[in-house]
Amino acid sequence: MAPLRLNDTQKKQLLKIARETLNAYLQGQATPAYSVSDPILLREAAVFVTLWQRNGDLRGCVGQLQNLEALYKMVQSCAIAAAARDFRFSPVTAAELPGLIIEISVLSTPEKISNPEEIEIGKHGLIIEQNTPYPRRGLL
Repeated sequence: MAPLRLNDTQKKQLLKIARETLNAYLQGQATPAYSVSDPILLREAAVFVTLWQRNGDLRGCVGQLQNLEALYKMVQSCAIAAAARDFRFSPVTAAELPGLIIEISVLSTPEKISNPEEIEIGKHGLIIEQNTPYPRRGLL
């Protein structure tokens, strides 16, 4: 499957969905339901949502490497997880939300490589896995 290419309108819509979802979550409300008709936003996609403080400090980052559900729904679930379940940080508060920058990274399907020289820094991500004795995985 070809990688997702988002236009500016789609990017803005995903950022709006992420911010509104976080606002609802932090106010103790249900996750907003959206009527999305854009076929790109309905495609299953792997995604990461990163929350940054305005000073550039990381505030939370959680993602999903598997294409489990529609892109816009993955953004909702990863945004909540980045705010509430990144074990490195205390949960984000409602008061912090206006000052946070939300970054959404849509991942393409991973490909195995045979030579590290195939990696283009700044373009490609990197998944490192070790399956023994316990499964471990990291993404750069």
